[in-house]
Amino acid sequence: MKWADEPFTGNERATLEGFLERGRSTLLHKCAGLTAEQLALRTVSPSSLSLLGLIRHVTDVERTWFPRRFAGRDVPSIYGRPDTPNAAFDDVDSPHAEAAYHLLVREWEVS
Repeated sequence: MKWADEPFTGNERATLEGFLERGRSTLLHKCAGLTAEQLALRTVSPSSLSLLGLIRHVTDVERTWFPRRFAGRDVPSIYGRPDTPNAAFDDVDSPHAEAAYHLLVREWEVS
């Protein structure tokens, strides 16, 4: 995925799609070339923020908005759990970073 620059003029849908594409490509750009361990590295304690956590969070956000809200399909959350609201950030495991990355790209392809 190539970094995209959103349209600054145009109809509402084109503008929205442009901003969405830019956000998606920016996340992938920030993660490109990093190792699994680097993706799982947390910012500053006590925060659980990491790029891998963002990948996992955005995967669930994509599933919530596109298949569930817009298409009305009943698809489960991949990382989110009702008992642990921050599971996408808290349960990062670097051996699964590549799979999480590819799952996010797949979610984008089907949305």
